[in-house]
Amino acid sequence: MQTLNFDIPVTQLELFFLVFFRVSAMLMTIPFFNSRNIPLLFKVGLAVSMSVLMMPLIQGAPVTMSQGVLALSLRLVGEVAIGVIIGLTVQMVFTAVQMAGQLVGFQMSFAIANVVDPAGGNQVPLLSQFSHVLAMLIFLATNAHHLLLRTLTESFHLIPPLGFHYRQALVEQVMKLAGNMFVVAIKLGAPIITVLLLTSVAMGLMARTVPQMHVFIVAMPLKIAVGFIFLGLAMPYMSAFLGQLFSANSVDIMTLLKLCRGGV
Repeated sequence: MQTLNFDIPVTQLELFFLVFFRVSAMLMTIPFFNSRNIPLLFKVGLAVSMSVLMMPLIQGAPVTMSQGVLALSLRLVGEVAIGVIIGLTVQMVFTAVQMAGQLVGFQMSFAIANVVDPAGGNQVPLLSQFSHVLAMLIFLATNAHHLLLRTLTESFHLIPPLGFHYRQALVEQVMKLAGNMFVVAIKLGAPIITVLLLTSVAMGLMARTVPQMHVFIVAMPLKIAVGFIFLGLAMPYMSAFLGQLFSANSVDIMTLLKLCRGGV
């Protein structure tokens, strides 16, 4: 009776774990896959499958393997950091979109209507969740997920396993992107927020000229109606703007990765 023997070199096994940790860290931080509703077994299986596909990309990369458990653990932290950088950079765009929906909801007096976010499990404003779903659909429609996978592939050419180097400029760039998240949220919600602000000013003038009118009763449904009308009118422009954001997001990721490699 013959038995099957799989002779896998230890160096290849260690290299696979380095790739696996980078891929799994990215999957745990990008939108949709960081949801609690997705089974952990599915996430691990997807990470293993993607790691196997990534292995041929780094066969020729110069990698110096570790000689101890502590050294390997420290190097695994570097691989996790690279995956987290990729995932969080994408997550910042979706957070900005949710923040824009929340700002618009407050101006529409519609923020009291909350729904359960399936990703986080907490309650979020209705327009915030609508903006998040819209951004996810645009993300898939513009093939931005293909750009994300391509960026992950290029990260192995740019930073081979065990090639992570921490620099102060990396933290500064991350803080810059985090600050830009608020700017993007204001830009997305600015048209509707401006119209609702003008509506509030108009209602204030009407309250002064026509004191008999119950402004608080009329203002709430009026602002909701005006908000939805201009939200529909602004939808094509918001979709185009989100498409540009997702295209530029891969450039931001590559900028961060260049700050992580050695020899810069």
